Formats: sequence, C-alpha cells, structure tokens
Amino acid sequence: MTGRIKVLLIESNALVMEAYEKALEHVALKNEQLSFEIIKVNTYDLAIEQIKKTEAIDVVFLDVRLPYSDNSSVLSGEFIGDELRNKREGTKIIVSTAYNNPSRILPFIKRLKPEGFLIKSDLTPEILINAVNRVLLAPPYYSKTVLKAIN
Repeated sequence: MTGRIKVLLIESNALVMEAYEKALEHVALKNEQLSFEIIKVNTYDLAIEQIKKTEAIDVVFLDVRLPYSDNSSVLSGEFIGDELRNKREGTKIIVSTAYNNPSRILPFIKRLKPEGFLIKSDLTPEILINAVNRVLLAPPYYSKTVLKAIN
C-alpha cells in the first residue's frame, strides 16, 4: 500500500489514540511514499457516522469496547467490524483490545478475519510500528498473546 492512506481510529483511550498516531507518523517518516489522513472517533455512534459519510477508508483501528452514546444501537466492536466487512470490502481492520482471554479473541478472528489483532498489554512503540507496516504490506499481524490463543 502506497500513497495517501485514510485511517479511521476508533478508540476511547486518549493515550492509546496518541500511540496509534505516533506509530503512523513514524511509518510515514520512514517511507516517503506513504502519508496518512487520520480520522479519530471515540464512540460507536461516531464510528458508524464516519463509516457512512467517508468515501474511502483504507485502515481501521477498532477498539472492541467503547462507551455507548445515549441513543446507540451499537453494542460492540463486532458490530462495527461487521459493518466494515459488509460495506467496505477493501478496508483493513486492526482489532485492538485489552481482553486477553482466548474465548474473546478467537470469535473475533473467526468472525472478522482482521488483518491485525493487537492486545493492548502486548504493545510497545516498536510492536505498534511493526504491526502498522505488516498490515499495510503483508498482513496479518497478530500480537504475541493473540498468537498464543490461536496456536
């Protein structure tokens, strides 16, 4: 993947959101053929709104658990993932979660077949940068806890 890449960050934690941005900035600095347009949202309703109104989304970082809005009919990150898979065929999904239990990880992998799956406790800046590069160039990228769960 080269050129201008549109990224939708769906994340409720401001520090994690900043880490994603920094990793994307680092990847762009190291590869002059890449640039990122970043859209940030922190609720399911805002995520659905962006998915509906944004013409092309290349990569989505999808937090599994977000705060609900008062009138939200979206109850999980799986719903957002399903919307992306059904309506955005070429979009690469990177699932991000604090859940590290295989009983939570495996259903997401089977259902969404994400190009990336990150457990937040596994993340370091280097791992996040590697994950972005791998998802863009040769997916999938699964963090170590995910690999243990599927093997």
